[in-house]
Amino acid sequence: MALMKFITENASNSPYDEKYKDDDALWDVIGYVCNPEKTGGYVGGWAVDPNHAAYEMELLAKLFHNDQGVRLRHWTIAFAEYELCGLERRHHCGCITALYRLGAQLSAYYKDQYQIIYAVHGGERPHLHFVMNTVSYVDGKKFSGSKADYYQYEKYAKRVAHDDGLTIYTAKDHAATKYYHSY
Repeated sequence: MALMKFITENASNSPYDEKYKDDDALWDVIGYVCNPEKTGGYVGGWAVDPNHAAYEMELLAKLFHNDQGVRLRHWTIAFAEYELCGLERRHHCGCITALYRLGAQLSAYYKDQYQIIYAVHGGERPHLHFVMNTVSYVDGKKFSGSKADYYQYEKYAKRVAHDDGLTIYTAKDHAATKYYHSY
């Protein structure tokens, strides 16, 4: 089973009081997500150049005078080994390439309104990361983060996954780490 986890809580050893509200949030998270040692270059994006994503997202927020509060939305999707093997067979390519293609599909949900990047972290347990600017490039408004949006995206992600022979389950940030090691 694939496990989707929205990162909403600070780690217990975090120096930050509130999640993703500090001035360095975009730079820190995107730097981690796009780290070439983790991604091997498998990074893509919508409405943003992944090589300059932190700068472009920060600039957009400043241009709209909306650079306070939660700066980004971050989530991951991890897969069981048998699912990764199935992706390779269905896509007729390696696991990392198949995940990269899946990341593009899963992030496309927000592409018409928000800058978003996706990256594949390889290694022992390949998984996907997504980082979305909370400021819309269309109208400069902040992402609402409503439950309705969450459930609409979850439905979309499950449909995309199902079409690819996968089943996605969601977990609360703190609950997911019991079953999947931290990235």
